[in-house]
Amino acid sequence: PKGFVPQQDTGLFFGLFETRQDASFHRTVAAGRKIINIILHEPGVAGVFLHAGAYSYNPGENTGHIFGQLTPYGERPPAATILRRIKKKARSVIGAKLFMQIPQNIRVGGRLARDAARHPARRDG
Repeated sequence: PKGFVPQQDTGLFFGLFETRQDASFHRTVAAGRKIINIILHEPGVAGVFLHAGAYSYNPGENTGHIFGQLTPYGERPPAATILRRIKKKARSVIGAKLFMQIPQNIRVGGRLARDAARHPARRDG
């Protein structure tokens, strides 16, 4: 991959998960809790926050957002390695898709997006 600015390990991560479009808020939260449990058991993760359901910027009850912090850089593997392991383990959560990315200090336009949308050939969540 080529880019104007190389990827940084900021020690933070964002995630978006989706359940079926007809999923209730309770089903979405249940899937989110399973994903959070996977994330919290991953070495290198210091903490995580889940926000699920409908609100002003998210009209659907079938999505949730995850915000997390990693342990200090010298005490863990690279953030990309940790996220790859989390995404692989999160495939076990039936009925949910997880998309994750590392926020960058320098952004040139655009917004955070599902990584599968930016890499259509890759469907690993």
